[in-house]
Amino acid sequence: MVEKELREKRTANSKTFDLGKGRRRLVAHIGDVHYKDNYASPSEQWKDIDLTWEGNRITKAPYELTLDGNKCTILDKKSGKVSTIEPLDVKPAGLKFEILPEFNTVRFRHIVPSDKVPFEARFKVTGKIPFRARAFDDEGDLSLETTLKDGILTEKLSSIIGKGTGKVRPAKGNIRVDPTWNLASVRLHAEGVSCRRQSSVPVPTCQVGSTLILPLAGLTLPVPLPILLMLPILH
Repeated sequence: MVEKELREKRTANSKTFDLGKGRRRLVAHIGDVHYKDNYASPSEQWKDIDLTWEGNRITKAPYELTLDGNKCTILDKKSGKVSTIEPLDVKPAGLKFEILPEFNTVRFRHIVPSDKVPFEARFKVTGKIPFRARAFDDEGDLSLETTLKDGILTEKLSSIIGKGTGKVRPAKGNIRVDPTWNLASVRLHAEGVSCRRQSSVPVPTCQVGSTLILPLAGLTLPVPLPILLMLPILH
């Protein structure tokens, strides 16, 4: 069976395919899979997100990400908000550091071997796109101390303590510590989206992109970007 995408039927988070014989298939994702350069334009077609770096920039996404030395600048194309983050120092020195762009988030991750704890990192941040800090290993989330004062974000991991249990435990694999820009979080709060469960929906209504946002509980949990809906649509 040959199916053809109906590009004019795209939305920010869905694709529609013509299956022939009067049948269509809708594939809807939790989180954006398309973007516009001008979100105010109803005539601009939705384009596929492409997170390939072109020189020091990513532009084919719901945001523009620019790397200038150690400083990263992000522009949310929909809201026009701009934020920056710049690593200042890290203890112990020499840890691996990664910038991980995703469809709706950008993570700035230190990889911390268990024998390198205690860990501390400082970043200079500006702008109105919020950061969420998280530490975790292969077993789950860890307790992380974070402060934001005078534009300086500080992360401290003094010991390996399970976030859910509050108890010290051995690390399982390397520890990842990453402040994360989350554009979906900005838009949810701006648009007044509720994070309550609906009885007819099997997932939280505020699950967006690769992140499950539960602001009422103050939690951010990683989840894959699954296909939420794949149904034939009859004319």
